[in-house]
Amino acid sequence: MIRRSALLLLLFVPLVMTGCSDGNSSAPPSTQAHPFDWYTAHRPVATASPEFVDCTGCHGVDLMGSGGAPSCFSASFDGRSCHAGGPVPHPMDGTFLSGSVHGPEAKADLTFCQICHSDNPTGGPGSNPRFNQGIDSQGGTGCEACHPANAAHPAVWAGPTASAFHYSAGNIQAACALCHGTSLDGVGGAVGAVICLDCHAETTNLTLDCTACHGTPPGATETVDHGGVSAITSHDVCTVCHGMKESAAGGSFSPTANYTLFDKATDTQGDHWDGNINMNSGTGYNETNYGCDTALCHGNDAAHQLSDSGLPVVLDAYVAGGAPHPVGADWLLPSGHVAAAAASCLSCHVADGSGTAPSCLTCHQTDPLTTVVACESCHSAPPSLASTVLADRPNRAGNHNVHATLTVDTGNCAACHSGAGTNTLNHFDTTEPANVQFLATYNAASAAAYNATADTCSNVSCHGGVTTPNWNTGIINVYGDSTAGCQQCHKASGETNSYVSGEHSRHLAVSTITCLTCHDTTALQTGSAGNSHFSGLSTAAFELDPQQTIRTTLGYNGTTCSTPGCHGSQAW
Repeated sequence: MIRRSALLLLLFVPLVMTGCSDGNSSAPPSTQAHPFDWYTAHRPVATASPEFVDCTGCHGVDLMGSGGAPSCFSASFDGRSCHAGGPVPHPMDGTFLSGSVHGPEAKADLTFCQICHSDNPTGGPGSNPRFNQGIDSQGGTGCEACHPANAAHPAVWAGPTASAFHYSAGNIQAACALCHGTSLDGVGGAVGAVICLDCHAETTNLTLDCTACHGTPPGATETVDHGGVSAITSHDVCTVCHGMKESAAGGSFSPTANYTLFDKATDTQGDHWDGNINMNSGTGYNETNYGCDTALCHGNDAAHQLSDSGLPVVLDAYVAGGAPHPVGADWLLPSGHVAAAAASCLSCHVADGSGTAPSCLTCHQTDPLTTVVACESCHSAPPSLASTVLADRPNRAGNHNVHATLTVDTGNCAACHSGAGTNTLNHFDTTEPANVQFLATYNAASAAAYNATADTCSNVSCHGGVTTPNWNTGIINVYGDSTAGCQQCHKASGETNSYVSGEHSRHLAVSTITCLTCHDTTALQTGSAGNSHFSGLSTAAFELDPQQTIRTTLGYNGTTCSTPGCHGSQAW
């Protein structure tokens, strides 16, 4: 009986199960692993699975489909659009939300984000899309969960910051033009979008316009009015103080070696837009009074001080010494400062001596701007200053005037200053005394020489090899001092110009007859045929025949002399 009851119970259970149960309308078909609403419900499950590992078992490791499981990137599946754009191009584990991770990608090309996260994924320049789509973890508000509307980049994007700067943004003509106008001129741009032409001179190469931030140089309307300081020509180039200036062509920078510029390749911000003001340590910039302590051109005074910029100061050596030109003897040569534009000198080197740097008249005898001359620019021709002090060269007169007025030959500076041309440091010598070097033409029996201590010359053929009187105080009175004057150059010793010929010794030593008793001073000065006593000093020959200098009353015919009251006709 028990067995029969059990058998009937077993037969009844299937009837109950089949008769009392209904099918599960939510269960997936036998050919699917997901419920019907999985199309919208799969996102949190999928994103919770690191690298979608829970999905790859059926959909393939690349999620491109495997076996009967479809690709997650089909353009259409069961009448529904899926991830038609392909795999998500960034991690989905939340790390991409960090600005340091997604920022470089967005900066390189903002259209990278537009495809998935904008309300106009296919809009081009001027479409002004909002980036407010997707990102479930951020409430589905897209980029606007962190970024303001219509501003899919950092809030501080065009100003000084070390981490985010638009200079290295990529695909500018397409990405930036989404919101800043089709021509980047702001026309038709998004609300609040800046006009690129406010800072850039043009929008093809995006060259810079310095006046967008400050004048060149900054004027009265700027935070720091450079005023009279910027009016100084050397300051106007910016480099002398700040290490860089605008390039000659404009639109870019011309820096010194120590000044770092933007580097788009490495996303380096550089020195110009880092929130600091760069000043030249070579000029001794003083952060207390905003002047320069060691500028070679001027002192630290009120006329050369600015106001406080309020920016942190970064010092670096940009221009050595602070002068806008080389400093040293070489610069003083004609090939140096003479070749430079004279007008640019006046801001520091005022000709009349009222400037803050050495006056032009420290060296020049006349204003070099108004009187363009040769030697006379630094000293008179000949030098004319009466001083006998060595330091008063190059215009110390000495006996220059006497030599220069004798003949053209002696007016030749090279006769005594050989090897000291106007473009050599021998000519512009900052040490005293002046360089005196005679041409070999003027050597007497031995080489001509100058004694700077005694201020005398020796072994000069012009002076008969006799040591000259003092250059500054000595006098040789040829025409009025009788024998004494003549003997300062003519000796009876056999040297050049000696009077040992004929009967000179008898007349001078025995009879004590003076030189001017026989020689006519007028003839010595005027000579004949254009030659005088001092003609042709560079040659050993007599340009003026000595016979022409004998007084006519002496009856000298070149061979004999017959002098009434002295002697009859006798051979010389």
